Amino acid sequence: MAQGLGSEGDLAERETERLAAVVLGDRARLADFYDDAFVDLSATGERLSKDQLIEILLRLPPGRRYDQEDRHFERWGESAVVTGLLVVREAEAVVGRFRFLHVWRRQEAGWLLVAGMSAPLAAPGSR
Repeated sequence: MAQGLGSEGDLAERETERLAAVVLGDRARLADFYDDAFVDLSATGERLSKDQLIEILLRLPPGRRYDQEDRHFERWGESAVVTGLLVVREAEAVVGRFRFLHVWRRQEAGWLLVAGMSAPLAAPGSR
């Protein structure tokens, strides 16, 4: 049975810290969040490894802000799933919105991402 984690806790903190590492372009810090066997299914359907995803994250345009909204946490023992909405902003303009799913596993090193997936959302009024 899933145990709700709420919006607080060490997992929420890990999500926030990971986004900060993305903004800073900190390769070493980013690597600390991902299991070596991590796999991502990108918005374009590609299967990406930990190293491939980190390379993409390091090439993101500077000056953007990444806010997670509508986060939901579910935990099953030493595993957890986080889903939510990632809103990407430049200045105050929204330049992207993505639904995401992150799978975390608690290990000796703490919570590490083992899988992820994201899907872009259409801009409001573009349908």
